[in-house]
Amino acid sequence: MLLECPPDMSPSIVSRVLEREGLDVIVCQGPNPREHCPATHGKCCAAVQAVDVVVNMLGARRPEQAAVLPSVAATGPRPPAILAVVGPNHPDTAGARTVSYRATGSEIVAAVHQVLAERDRPLPSWDA
Repeated sequence: MLLECPPDMSPSIVSRVLEREGLDVIVCQGPNPREHCPATHGKCCAAVQAVDVVVNMLGARRPEQAAVLPSVAATGPRPPAILAVVGPNHPDTAGARTVSYRATGSEIVAAVHQVLAERDRPLPSWDA
């Protein structure tokens, strides 16, 4: 999984919680004034391409952070499942399941497993 978590939200602590629950975690601290997100600039993000699920904790405090979620959701041909950890007044999270920023580590892990299960569920067949 890819954890998109800004430095002020302690990405190393969040990733350790997720890893303790058996998840393989890649951390991205999001765009900053010196480093842009390739996904928001029309380029391929290798981290997004390598995972089945993205946990986005970037929020929308800065426009470049808010742009990451819709860019990841538009990744093709098969975008990863997305879990957005959101606070009050968070903008549109189309394409993502959401969980409150007050969620515990266990609740986030459960939500990750749920979005993965939904993603991997076979589509109904109309041939039967």
